[in-house]
Amino acid sequence: MDAFWFALSLTFLAGIATMIGAVFATLKRFTSRSAMAISLGFSAGAILYVSLTDILNKSEDSFAELYSDPRLSYGMMALAFFLGVGLMVIADRLIPSEINLDDQEGTSDSNADLKRKLMRGGLFIGLALCLHNFPEGFLVFMTAYDDPSVGIAIAVALAIHNIPEGIAIAGPLYAATKQRYRSIAIATATGIAEPVGAVMGFLLLREFLNETLFGWVFGVVAGMMVFICVNEILPAAHRFETKQRQTTYGFIAGMAVLAGSISMLQ
Repeated sequence: MDAFWFALSLTFLAGIATMIGAVFATLKRFTSRSAMAISLGFSAGAILYVSLTDILNKSEDSFAELYSDPRLSYGMMALAFFLGVGLMVIADRLIPSEINLDDQEGTSDSNADLKRKLMRGGLFIGLALCLHNFPEGFLVFMTAYDDPSVGIAIAVALAIHNIPEGIAIAGPLYAATKQRYRSIAIATATGIAEPVGAVMGFLLLREFLNETLFGWVFGVVAGMMVFICVNEILPAAHRFETKQRQTTYGFIAGMAVLAGSISMLQ
């Protein structure tokens, strides 16, 4: 399969995972909070491990092709990494906390309040989702485009993260309207922002694909993913916990699985 279509397919599958959460949110027997905490912890561990061990190495290797001094290639990688963190900080600050869906994940008593804000602030929530899902889609796409095996790992980890996002959107909508299929459709549509962001980013940058761009992209991607993990996924996992250390066990398992899968691909 062509690298473009393979990467786009992975991005689409990661984004469409919001539909799974939306389906859960409209079922009478809701998904287990313990399972959600462990799953999100697993996602966080997988994302941190692959970002700090594999994606950053790809960034440094790309810069090493351009600079003979290893200190310079490492410095460029670090600069790209913190640029990615900074971009996510700015995006996060642009989203008012009262309508930031990631701030709502895992809470058990906020449905009524979230429902009211969804009805009143639809445009702002749409902006929040675009800011959140566009870069996620681009980072999955670019990683899969360069290295399919690593792209698969990232897509799975982010798909797990997208499930509670679908819950956060569809839950209050369903409570307000009792229209199951409409609530699922709206939540699913927000996940489509990920492949849209991937295509937009690729079309803007495809003429400049070289070692310099890959060095910057992988460094920025790693920074973005680490921020998403620390700022969004881990706090959400802890809010879902029903027993201590559920998130921790999931986190360690996520790192272990990624370590094993990467070692088998060497």
